[in-house]
Amino acid sequence: MKPIVNVIQAAYTVLKTKILRRIAPETGPSGFSVTIQNLLKQSAWLLLPLSSSKSILLVSQALCKSRIQKLEAYLNKSIVVRIVSLNHLRQWIQWHRQHRLSASNSVTSTNQSVHKILCEAQELSASDCYIQRTETCYKTFYRVRGALTTPKELSHIHGQQLLMSFLILAHLNLDKTGHPQEGHFRYPLTESSIFCRLSYVASDTAQSLVLRLFHDTSKQFELCSLGMPTLLVNDLKQTLKTHKSGMILLTGPTGSGKTTTLYSLIHFLAGERKKIITLEDPIEAEIEGAVQTEINENVGYDFAVGLKAVLRQDPDVIVVGEIRDTVAALHAFHACLSGYLVITTLHAKSLEEVPFRCAELGIEISTFNDNILYIIHQVLKNSSHTSNQDNLPFQRQAVFNYKKSSLSSHCVQINASDYAATLTVRA
Repeated sequence: MKPIVNVIQAAYTVLKTKILRRIAPETGPSGFSVTIQNLLKQSAWLLLPLSSSKSILLVSQALCKSRIQKLEAYLNKSIVVRIVSLNHLRQWIQWHRQHRLSASNSVTSTNQSVHKILCEAQELSASDCYIQRTETCYKTFYRVRGALTTPKELSHIHGQQLLMSFLILAHLNLDKTGHPQEGHFRYPLTESSIFCRLSYVASDTAQSLVLRLFHDTSKQFELCSLGMPTLLVNDLKQTLKTHKSGMILLTGPTGSGKTTTLYSLIHFLAGERKKIITLEDPIEAEIEGAVQTEINENVGYDFAVGLKAVLRQDPDVIVVGEIRDTVAALHAFHACLSGYLVITTLHAKSLEEVPFRCAELGIEISTFNDNILYIIHQVLKNSSHTSNQDNLPFQRQAVFNYKKSSLSSHCVQINASDYAATLTVRA
């Protein structure tokens, strides 16, 4: 019986190899492809260039480190490996053949590549990078200090390859490029790295990819460097150290820097030996010392399930990335009522609007007053002087306005103060 099983398994392996060879990509000259195939010990693979010194390798099976090192030595390039399903790989190989691109093609010949775009974004200190498809071409441009730069045009072939390379880096679902998707990745540069949060939407006639960029997050998320007045910083630190329950609510319009402030608070708490667990949608930056989880309703991990799981982890601090709807608001305040310190953000036009926004989301005013420790409202405004760099927009100032609640069992006292700061912060 055992010999029969061995024969069947051998026949299956041979048949599978023949099928895979039929879908193997023509990634270069025959000798080139054969050499890579021998190094990988896999019949199906796809190699796409990210830059002149880096490529991304799609495979359907895991590779040992030694094989990757041999491939890097052979190509004289660093390799980013992404494991995808065989169906996904087959679709990418088909797309690759349709556009007649090869691994030996230099993407840098179009003056645009993943590496070049991210390096240029770092030089400009851009907060966002955009790739959009039009009827005639693809366009790439940046947002620098709130203003958009002049678009650069790419052909449809190279623009599509550039866009797809970003999707691969972010581990997005490659067979659902017609659906909205979000992801993130960290990309190493020459002397540092850049963390990218990716958002992708598409229709029959358009494609749009946006990268929110976080430059050198180890230095960016320092509470003392946000530009807040010393009094506010010291009082916030004391509140974070001593309070075991309650809510710190960061508010402001879109693009006002709430995320920067939120992660700065997390970064400070991580240094105070606090157990921090986050519920984010999506994770916007990686903070060492915090357990960061991402809401994914497709697999059943929503706010209700996530909060229930987080509470069982016995955290000192719970971070809710953003209160967007009634469900998130109710669960965030429920965590406060359960005796936990919660930090979160909320879109609001002014400090005075915050209680009414929470009421609209189903939070009773008594529950609001009994749990709020701090409300910090911030906006970005153009400074009165221009940038020293040519053709760049005005410097932007972060303006902070906050209210501190003095809680007791009988009353709630609200004190308010206004402050201005001069540090450029990023949403």
